[in-house]
Amino acid sequence: MPDLLFARPNGELIDFPALSMIGKTGYHYVEPDEKELIPLPKGATIAALPGRILLGIDKDRGELIELVFNPYQKKKERIWAVGALLPQGFTRTLVPAYASFPGEKTLPLLGYTAVGISHGQLVVAAVQTDAHDLWHPQNYNTRDL
Repeated sequence: MPDLLFARPNGELIDFPALSMIGKTGYHYVEPDEKELIPLPKGATIAALPGRILLGIDKDRGELIELVFNPYQKKKERIWAVGALLPQGFTRTLVPAYASFPGEKTLPLLGYTAVGISHGQLVVAAVQTDAHDLWHPQNYNTRDL
């Protein structure tokens, strides 16, 4: 299962191999099925989710864990959950799994997708539903327009 990915306040993305990536469907937290994980598509954007507590599965115990502070720092550094915004032609199958700190503002209504890292490659819970090139902005952002 892919590792959990988190963002530091400076935007740096960090792999945390002790926890597995999970996603959310409806009100349920689930581990993604291997079939629904694809490499991060070209044109996707990684987004830090400020004020959101990371959730993952402890690989040794199988328990749901909340991760609030950077496990690699002695000084308490709050970290954020991460999501991906997919380009046209891809459909998410899971949203990022996170909990909100009390009093946090609602996130913008964007199509955040669960994201993790596997063997050094970013992966997302998504399926390709159309030819990506048909929708890519580089094909339409021309002088004629």
